[in-house]
Amino acid sequence: MKKVIGLEKINSLSNNSIFLYQAKLEEVTINPAITGLGSGVFNQCESLTKINFSPTGNVSIGSETFYGCKLLPTSELEDLLAKATTIGSEAFRDCELLDDIVLGPNVTSIGEGAFTGCSSLETITFSTPAPPATLGTATQGIFGFYGNATEPAAPITNIILSHTPASEIKVNK
Repeated sequence: MKKVIGLEKINSLSNNSIFLYQAKLEEVTINPAITGLGSGVFNQCESLTKINFSPTGNVSIGSETFYGCKLLPTSELEDLLAKATTIGSEAFRDCELLDDIVLGPNVTSIGEGAFTGCSSLETITFSTPAPPATLGTATQGIFGFYGNATEPAAPITNIILSHTPASEIKVNK
Protein backbone atom coordinates (compact mmCIF):
# COMPACT_ATOMS: atom_id res chain seq x y z
CA MET A 1 0.00 0.00 0.00
CA LYS A 2 1.56 3.29 -1.13
CA LYS A 3 -1.28 5.78 -0.65
CA VAL A 4 -4.32 5.85 1.62
CA ILE A 5 -7.42 7.52 0.18
CA GLY A 6 -10.53 8.15 2.24
CA LEU A 7 -9.09 9.17 5.61
CA GLU A 8 -10.34 12.69 4.93
CA LYS A 9 -13.85 11.29 5.61
CA ILE A 10 -12.94 9.53 8.88
CA ASN A 11 -13.58 11.48 12.08
CA SER A 12 -11.21 9.60 14.36
CA LEU A 13 -7.79 8.01 14.09
CA SER A 14 -7.71 6.79 17.65
CA ASN A 15 -7.45 3.13 16.66
CA ASN A 16 -4.07 2.07 17.95
CA SER A 17 -1.55 1.01 15.33
CA ILE A 18 -4.02 1.13 12.45
CA PHE A 19 -1.18 1.36 9.89
CA LEU A 20 1.47 -0.43 11.97
CA TYR A 21 4.37 -1.75 9.84
CA GLN A 22 2.97 -0.48 6.55
CA ALA A 23 6.55 0.09 5.39
CA LYS A 24 5.56 0.96 1.81
CA LEU A 25 3.01 3.64 2.78
CA GLU A 26 4.17 6.94 1.26
CA GLU A 27 1.23 9.34 1.49
CA VAL A 28 -1.92 9.91 3.56
CA THR A 29 -4.65 12.55 3.59
CA ILE A 30 -6.32 13.12 6.96
CA ASN A 31 -9.61 14.85 7.82
CA PRO A 32 -8.74 18.35 9.14
CA ALA A 33 -11.41 18.01 11.85
CA ILE A 34 -9.60 15.13 13.61
CA THR A 35 -8.56 16.11 17.14
CA GLY A 36 -6.28 13.21 17.97
CA LEU A 37 -3.88 10.78 16.37
CA GLY A 38 -3.88 7.58 18.42
CA SER A 39 -0.92 5.63 19.68
CA GLY A 40 1.13 4.02 16.95
CA VAL A 41 -1.15 5.05 14.09
CA PHE A 42 1.76 5.34 11.65
CA ASN A 43 4.30 3.33 13.65
CA GLN A 44 7.11 1.97 11.42
CA CYS A 45 5.71 3.47 8.22
CA GLU A 46 9.28 3.84 7.02
CA SER A 47 8.43 5.22 3.56
CA LEU A 48 5.91 7.84 4.70
CA THR A 49 6.99 11.15 3.15
CA LYS A 50 3.75 13.10 2.72
CA ILE A 51 0.93 13.89 5.13
CA ASN A 52 -1.91 16.05 3.84
CA PHE A 53 -3.25 17.35 7.14
CA SER A 54 -4.01 20.92 8.13
CA PRO A 55 -5.95 20.59 11.38
CA THR A 56 -8.71 23.10 11.98
CA GLY A 57 -8.38 22.76 15.76
CA ASN A 58 -6.04 21.46 18.43
CA VAL A 59 -4.69 17.92 18.08
CA SER A 60 -3.21 15.44 20.54
CA ILE A 61 -0.46 13.18 19.25
CA GLY A 62 -0.38 9.74 20.89
CA SER A 63 2.57 7.61 21.92
CA GLU A 64 4.64 6.17 19.07
CA THR A 65 2.38 7.83 16.47
CA PHE A 66 5.19 8.42 13.97
CA TYR A 67 7.79 6.09 15.51
CA GLY A 68 10.17 4.89 12.78
CA CYS A 69 8.90 7.21 10.02
CA LYS A 70 12.48 7.72 8.89
CA LEU A 71 11.70 9.63 5.69
CA LEU A 72 9.10 12.04 7.08
CA PRO A 73 10.43 15.61 6.77
CA THR A 74 9.69 18.45 9.18
CA SER A 75 7.83 20.33 6.43
CA GLU A 76 5.09 17.67 6.41
CA LEU A 77 4.46 18.12 10.15
CA GLU A 78 4.46 21.91 10.51
CA ASP A 79 0.66 22.34 10.60
CA LEU A 80 0.27 19.41 13.00
CA LEU A 81 2.99 20.64 15.38
CA ALA A 82 1.49 24.14 15.35
CA LYS A 83 -1.84 22.73 16.61
CA ALA A 84 -0.49 20.04 18.98
CA THR A 85 -1.64 20.05 22.59
CA THR A 86 0.13 16.91 23.80
CA ILE A 87 2.89 14.83 22.29
CA GLY A 88 3.05 11.25 23.55
CA SER A 89 6.05 9.17 24.55
CA GLU A 90 8.28 8.27 21.60
CA ALA A 91 5.80 9.98 19.24
CA PHE A 92 8.55 10.93 16.77
CA ARG A 93 11.20 8.40 17.74
CA ASP A 94 13.64 7.67 14.92
CA CYS A 95 12.16 10.31 12.60
CA GLU A 96 15.59 10.94 11.15
CA LEU A 97 14.66 13.87 8.88
CA LEU A 98 13.15 16.11 11.56
CA ASP A 99 15.46 19.10 11.85
CA ASP A 100 14.17 22.46 13.11
CA ILE A 101 10.69 22.21 14.62
CA VAL A 102 8.34 24.83 16.01
CA LEU A 103 5.77 23.75 18.58
CA GLY A 104 2.54 25.73 18.80
CA PRO A 105 1.38 27.74 21.83
CA ASN A 106 -0.99 25.05 23.16
CA VAL A 107 1.51 22.27 23.92
CA THR A 108 1.04 21.28 27.56
CA SER A 109 3.09 18.10 27.71
CA ILE A 110 5.71 16.18 25.78
CA GLY A 111 6.17 12.51 26.64
CA GLU A 112 9.33 10.65 27.51
CA GLY A 113 11.65 10.09 24.57
CA ALA A 114 9.33 11.92 22.15
CA PHE A 115 12.29 12.89 19.95
CA THR A 116 14.69 10.01 20.66
CA GLY A 117 16.69 9.06 17.59
CA CYS A 118 15.83 12.21 15.64
CA SER A 119 19.40 12.40 14.40
CA SER A 120 18.92 15.61 12.35
CA LEU A 121 17.02 17.54 15.03
CA GLU A 122 18.97 20.64 16.01
CA THR A 123 16.41 23.23 17.12
CA ILE A 124 13.11 23.12 18.96
CA THR A 125 11.19 26.38 19.31
CA PHE A 126 8.45 26.58 21.93
CA SER A 127 5.84 29.19 20.95
CA THR A 128 4.52 29.26 24.48
CA PRO A 129 4.85 31.73 27.36
CA ALA A 130 6.83 29.03 29.18
CA PRO A 131 7.96 25.49 28.35
CA PRO A 132 5.26 22.83 28.67
CA ALA A 133 4.60 21.71 32.24
CA THR A 134 5.58 18.14 31.45
CA LEU A 135 8.76 17.39 29.52
CA GLY A 136 9.37 13.65 29.68
CA THR A 137 10.73 12.27 32.93
CA ALA A 138 13.70 13.04 35.12
CA THR A 139 15.52 9.96 33.83
CA GLN A 140 14.92 10.22 30.10
CA GLY A 141 13.55 13.64 29.17
CA ILE A 142 12.08 14.28 25.75
CA PHE A 143 15.21 13.51 23.74
CA GLY A 144 16.00 10.16 25.35
CA PHE A 145 19.32 8.40 25.54
CA TYR A 146 20.84 5.42 23.78
CA GLY A 147 23.00 2.66 25.19
CA ASN A 148 24.72 3.60 28.41
CA ALA A 149 22.62 6.76 28.89
CA THR A 150 25.56 9.14 28.49
CA GLU A 151 24.96 10.31 24.94
CA PRO A 152 21.82 12.23 23.94
CA ALA A 153 19.88 10.52 21.17
CA ALA A 154 19.23 13.83 19.38
CA PRO A 155 21.93 16.42 18.59
CA ILE A 156 19.98 19.39 19.98
CA THR A 157 21.98 22.60 19.83
CA ASN A 158 19.16 25.13 20.32
CA ILE A 159 16.04 25.27 22.45
CA ILE A 160 14.20 28.52 21.87
CA LEU A 161 11.48 29.88 24.13
CA SER A 162 10.02 32.47 21.80
CA HIS A 163 7.78 34.19 24.38
CA THR A 164 10.09 34.13 27.38
CA PRO A 165 12.19 37.22 28.13
CA ALA A 166 15.90 36.37 28.27
CA SER A 167 16.06 37.66 31.86
CA GLU A 168 13.68 34.87 32.95
CA ILE A 169 15.52 31.96 31.36
CA LYS A 170 17.50 29.94 33.89
CA VAL A 171 20.15 27.48 32.80
CA ASN A 172 21.19 24.75 35.22
CA LYS A 173 24.76 23.59 34.80
